[in-house]
Amino acid sequence: MPIGKQSPPIDNAPAQRPCDLAFPRQALAHIDETQLLVSLIRPNSITGGLMIDVGAHRGGSLAPFWKAGWTIVAFEPDPRHHQALSTAIEGVDRIVLDGRAVSSVSGERVTFYMSEESPGISGLSAFRDSHVAVGTVETVALRDVLGDQRVHLLKIDTEGFDLFVLQGYPFERSHPDVIMAEFEDHKTVPLGYRFTDLVALLTDQGYQVWVSEWHPIIRYGINHQWRRLFQYGEREPDPDGWGNVIALKRPVDDATMLASLIDVVRVENPEPLEDS
Repeated sequence: MPIGKQSPPIDNAPAQRPCDLAFPRQALAHIDETQLLVSLIRPNSITGGLMIDVGAHRGGSLAPFWKAGWTIVAFEPDPRHHQALSTAIEGVDRIVLDGRAVSSVSGERVTFYMSEESPGISGLSAFRDSHVAVGTVETVALRDVLGDQRVHLLKIDTEGFDLFVLQGYPFERSHPDVIMAEFEDHKTVPLGYRFTDLVALLTDQGYQVWVSEWHPIIRYGINHQWRRLFQYGEREPDPDGWGNVIALKRPVDDATMLASLIDVVRVENPEPLEDS
């Protein structure tokens, strides 16, 4: 059920700020962060929008922006997802699909891994025992792909390599209006970085950072439970948690973010809000 005026969590504890909404695991809360971005960015109001989708999977995140008339540059090195997306966009304009793996440097040949545990955790890192090497892919840095054009949205979902994608972005030439990237220390600590390193890069570039936190993963390949959204500095995510950071070049206030959040959160089993 959508939350809103009829939702027990909202009625029982009126939210004044996004961080006032926090759901226990048993509430079975869910959020589509792409729809949160749509609510914040309002892509229909932007003419000539450009989205860079790193880890495009099968196109779920890019679809609403393409429908709004944007141009999409999508990267998807997983051969299964690449083929499915290529078939889906055949004959479609304004979508460029690239099969290389985005990282901090271009031109390397690196091992690509897949897992039968979940089709959503393939990538350049074998962070699960179920991962198996299936071949190699070529890397590319965004600095070698992008010119000086304005990027309205950079979305990153690379199963651990998100910081390296950002390290390869040409911030000296331009700054995306909005960046969304995934964090999960269980994946990234073995690669040499933590959630705080990802946020530090973004704040050093002048972004306001919001954290969409999910409860710790029980098992990959099943539905997960969303916990809360907060501005970085107000809270710290659970060390075992995961989620997405949303970085905004133009800061928004609590009221704007809360209104967008309420539009997109869904709760299957309403429960009292968490107190932290």
